[in-house]
Amino acid sequence: MKGIIDNILNKLQLFSKAMMGPIFFLPVIGLILALSSILTNATLINEHSAIFSIGKMIGDTFWPLFGNLGLIFCIGITYGLAKDKKSEAALVAVMCFIMFLGANSSYLQFSGHVAAKINGEYYGTGQTELLGFTVVDMGIFLGLILGVTIAWVHNRLCNVELNGVFSVYGGAKLVLIAMTP
Repeated sequence: MKGIIDNILNKLQLFSKAMMGPIFFLPVIGLILALSSILTNATLINEHSAIFSIGKMIGDTFWPLFGNLGLIFCIGITYGLAKDKKSEAALVAVMCFIMFLGANSSYLQFSGHVAAKINGEYYGTGQTELLGFTVVDMGIFLGLILGVTIAWVHNRLCNVELNGVFSVYGGAKLVLIAMTP
């Protein structure tokens, strides 16, 4: 029984270490966005000034990071949990995330469940737009679930080499094939 508990605790510790990568960047992004908010505060800065324009540009640069936290966590967790070939794991994570978005969007379209936008947004519909795809809004949980799953598959298949004409599909490419929805 103690061995099972120790194993679970070790897995949770690995997961928490993998989570720290993306989390460490969030305060920096938040501070830069706070600076952007100060620079674009119309009561402090004239809206037609260069400082206001710089603040707006900074905000427009960093807000998309918060809009794509799922992708950031997917990459970070996959990279953190991968035992070998971490850079390949991160690249596969990006491709799998985009494939999942495409599959989810396609399912919503084929099943006729795409919600109508309200004032140009999907407020209250349970759907959102990520990287140009209309998908079920899973927030960062999509990144967490995919990151752990991709890392698990990657750790089992990244060193598998195929023979003959299939040899080009071994390693990380096999992980991508295995993760096809």
